[in-house]
Amino acid sequence: MHILLLMLDYQLMKKFLPTLYQFENISIHMVFDMPE
Repeated sequence: MHILLLMLDYQLMKKFLPTLYQFENISIHMVFDMPE
């Protein structure tokens, strides 16, 4: 579920804010780094 939300959020953010690619990367890294 977390992955699905991440994917959707990532795609939506990329579509709405393609300039914040770096920010998205950091967010995903943080989530992936965190334990389940």
